[in-house]
Amino acid sequence: MPGEVVHRHKVLTNSSFPARGVLRGWNDLTEDRIEPGNVELAVHSTTLVTNSIIERKGAKTALVTTRGFRDILELAASRCTTSTISSLHHRNRSSRVRSGSKLENA
Repeated sequence: MPGEVVHRHKVLTNSSFPARGVLRGWNDLTEDRIEPGNVELAVHSTTLVTNSIIERKGAKTALVTTRGFRDILELAASRCTTSTISSLHHRNRSSRVRSGSKLENA
């Protein structure tokens, strides 16, 4: 749209108090002279859930995917470089979601 101004801003999220990140982001934007009344759309996203799965923290997890993608987390984790493969310290991580907790949807 002509005259549209888009700003993107990222702040770290505190998993104990996620609202703190939102508040910090708004404060940072207003310090950059963006008037809150001029904001037509604000989008907020977080990696809290993804991080808890990767770090194996929080509740037991199930994964629901489209058929054929049940091992998507393992595939993403297995991407590695030649130097990683040849490293003596390289180890495969066990599944982030137990096999019995992976469900596929048609």
